[in-house]
Amino acid sequence: MTGESDAGIDWEYGRAASDAVEWLLKEGFLKEDDCSMNVACGRGGFAVPMSRAVRVLVCMDSSRDSLDITGQRCAGGCRTELFQQDWRSYVPARGRYDSCVMSPSYLCFNMEAIRRIETVSKRGCAVVFPLEFDYRRLRKGFLQSLGVDAGFLSMPEFPDPRPFAVWLSEKGRNMETRRFQSTVECPDEVFRTAIVRDSVLHGADEAAAASMADRYVSKVSRGGAVKYKFSANVVAWNMVRSSSDRG
Repeated sequence: MTGESDAGIDWEYGRAASDAVEWLLKEGFLKEDDCSMNVACGRGGFAVPMSRAVRVLVCMDSSRDSLDITGQRCAGGCRTELFQQDWRSYVPARGRYDSCVMSPSYLCFNMEAIRRIETVSKRGCAVVFPLEFDYRRLRKGFLQSLGVDAGFLSMPEFPDPRPFAVWLSEKGRNMETRRFQSTVECPDEVFRTAIVRDSVLHGADEAAAASMADRYVSKVSRGGAVKYKFSANVVAWNMVRSSSDRG
């Protein structure tokens, strides 16, 4: 159910997100008949291919603007529900969804919240760990050209996913990790709109950002598109406990 229908839509992560969702389906962490949740969906980088892979998708994020964008981008996929909530304070109902994919920002990564949200899934969970996200570097360059403090974009990436192995093995979980890479080609106009919107959200004057955007995009564009690389580890596990864990 994923594949070519995602072309030109998932511009933030390129094919990496679609390939990750296809792998989750193949390995059984997601299933086509699932009612699934995408936690901290942002602007839909992983929600878009998920919406073409499951029966019902509930997208949760603290930002109303991001949820609206996700809803628009998921149009044409499965039934999609939007749920505004800060995932770090979310208290899930145990076993409410068949599966769950968490894609939180590196700015608000919270291991305790991930442990808590794990209980929302009946069968499979996954967490996305971006490793290289050149779009962030491009955003930082644009903000700096506007004189906006972009120090928040200098924060380190997600923590090393290996500690998950200890936590999950202690709980009797079977864990799988896979790395996905993609070269992204974001159309100039899409990139321009995104960086202006991001700049305004971080305190830039909209008129100044719009004026600067044309010059900046022409500087970083290649052949009508801004190209960058995206790479991520996806850590997935099932919800089947070992016999000793079941007691």
